[in-house]
Amino acid sequence: MNILFIGPYRQYDEWGYKSRAVLKSLQKTSHNITSRPIFLSNNPSFDNYIENTEQTIFDNYDVIIQYVLEPHAMYFGGASKNIGIFNYETIPHSRSKDLLISEILMDEIWTDSALIKDGLENIFQKNNIETKVVNVPPTLDLDSIPEQPTQALNREPELQNRFMFYYIGNPLDEKEGCREICTAYLNTFTSHDAVGFTIFTDSQLDQQEITNMLEECKKSIGNHASSYSQPLINVKMPQNNFWTGVDKINIHTYGDSLVSVSRSVCASSSVLEAAICQKSPIVNNQNAAYELLGEENLWGVDSYTDFCLYSNRPLPYRYTGGELWNKPNIESLGKVMKNCYINKLERDQKKLANQKLRKQFENISYEKILDKGSI
Repeated sequence: MNILFIGPYRQYDEWGYKSRAVLKSLQKTSHNITSRPIFLSNNPSFDNYIENTEQTIFDNYDVIIQYVLEPHAMYFGGASKNIGIFNYETIPHSRSKDLLISEILMDEIWTDSALIKDGLENIFQKNNIETKVVNVPPTLDLDSIPEQPTQALNREPELQNRFMFYYIGNPLDEKEGCREICTAYLNTFTSHDAVGFTIFTDSQLDQQEITNMLEECKKSIGNHASSYSQPLINVKMPQNNFWTGVDKINIHTYGDSLVSVSRSVCASSSVLEAAICQKSPIVNNQNAAYELLGEENLWGVDSYTDFCLYSNRPLPYRYTGGELWNKPNIESLGKVMKNCYINKLERDQKKLANQKLRKQFENISYEKILDKGSI
């Protein structure tokens, strides 16, 4: 089959990392692949990276795969199958048919979350929409993850010989859950514990705003948390306003346990990378990464479903009511972080299991999914 993939795979952000991984997986199939880059950000971070498949042109396409925001999706009548990989991070549970135009245009929608799949299928059934929803396993661009550790970022002297929790993302974004991580961390540890927590921001942010957020977290746990008794928190920002793939692997080498409790129910590329790098990722127990790997490879935090109340949408003009997402239980998060810190035996068991993940991801094939529309 001739397949055209359209996506933001040149961007150095989560959309870019995930769409690049999808493209790499498509390239491993027996099909003919060509690709076209788009940008899903007003100020995208990118460099001169291109894909060889951008130079390939076919007279016709059997399958069009679009990794886009729903309103940007288009139907191509010349293709036998139109597939949409949309920016679903929340669980749809109530939506009228007139708000599902992009979904109706597609023959299939791919998602890595069973919760999203179930939610969409329920809505489609109520609205007599025939679009098929396919649960596609999350994948990675393994070419960007060396089998041997690279040079780690240097730790500050006060952070040497400490068990390092770390976070990658925007700590000021409510969706990302960094405030909950800081609160759990400050409630669980003190300066007497040989731990540290480093926040790696995904872009250049206002340092004062981050400081204010951390101060609010410290005040929220009470007066007993005087400055001399608080565990260490460190903040690092990318020099070029984004972390490259190599930078991210160096970050994983720097830390000991990635903490990612985003409200998104999709699989984070950082979590999957950290697992392959054997860095004991801590995640919500109701997202696609935990669904794929489970307690054998990850540390699961109890989470609960709530309405998605969030103003920072990529498309603020698009109605997005009737959505749910998962919030971490902060007490459970603190307990899991404590257990990860003190339970070396369990950490070692997860690391041993994670040593097998590279081969597992290498064996993920889109061949059957493309041929049959199912795993």
